[in-house]
Amino acid sequence: MATPRPASLVAATLPTSLGVSAASLLLPTAAGALDVPVTAVTALLSAYGWGMALAMPVTAAIATRRGMRAATLTGAAALVLGAGLVLAAPGLPLITAGRVVLAYGAGALTVAAMGAARDIPAPGRRQRVLSAVSAGIGLSGAVGPLLGALLADAWDWRPALALPVLSLPAVPFLLPGLARAPQRRARIRPDRRFFTASAAMLSLSTVYFALVYAVPQLLMAGTGLSRTAVGALLVVPGLLGAGASWGMAPVALRLGARRAALILGAVAASSAVAAATGPTALVLAGSAASAFASAAGMGVLVAAATEKLAPDSRPGGVGLFNFAFQLGSVAGPLLAALLGPALALVALLPLIALAVTKGARALAWPA
Repeated sequence: MATPRPASLVAATLPTSLGVSAASLLLPTAAGALDVPVTAVTALLSAYGWGMALAMPVTAAIATRRGMRAATLTGAAALVLGAGLVLAAPGLPLITAGRVVLAYGAGALTVAAMGAARDIPAPGRRQRVLSAVSAGIGLSGAVGPLLGALLADAWDWRPALALPVLSLPAVPFLLPGLARAPQRRARIRPDRRFFTASAAMLSLSTVYFALVYAVPQLLMAGTGLSRTAVGALLVVPGLLGAGASWGMAPVALRLGARRAALILGAVAASSAVAAATGPTALVLAGSAASAFASAAGMGVLVAAATEKLAPDSRPGGVGLFNFAFQLGSVAGPLLAALLGPALALVALLPLIALAVTKGARALAWPA
């Protein structure tokens, strides 16, 4: 069984963040079209996060019983069904259900791709491929607001909410490198390193998704620009953050995962404060910094979290780690909505994770 080409791993996961970022500027439009309050359509964001989170353990369970190819094909079918519901369902409840199913499909492909990258034997190549996959997810987060706004202006808001279906063309290229046979059931025994890395990832992704939700609204309120102009404004910082995350691979290999996690936690905390309290330039800088910290953290910390797990329990370990990441996509927008003007308080999460990670010095954190 050959390892899938890195390009197929990136293509399978790149549209993942579009499920949140492309919808971030369209909630008022969706609310108007469905004749419901804007607060009601925020469920379209949280539903996507819950669907992604659900995909992680379920995909691992299917892979155990039927093999990773079957789990990936199940995810592909979910992408088709979910997109169909989003595009055609008559009301908010069914559209929300479609978003959950769509997110499940995107999450299944993410588990498959991240697991295949994690199983690359050579540490240097493994870290580079993991970083490339994470940077691709960050890239889609960068262009999502603009792409969603352009689609809504030129066509309709519904296609913008179904964009994760763009992962489908990558599936035929991903499948040959995935196991057909059921994977032996192995009990996952996470150690403190695993929990530390997963908690750090949760804090980074929560800050990132909080700013994905809040920054477009802050810019529209602060600049008076249209949603398309705000989407265009967010492309450059998003691309800078995603691109910089790719360069974190050699840094992590040189410094070790613990020190890299400390750096990323400090960047995430600073990004939240900058975006919440600063002028437009600092809001954009905070957006770039949070994209960098989240994407780089995904690439660095998944390897650290699963380093000491038994080989036959690593797919489940990757799924649980990604579950922590996806919980951030639920918690981030929820916290941003609840905190409102006090958005800077989300910086406390990576600061707490910093303290925990710093105390992990004695845990033989992998270099």
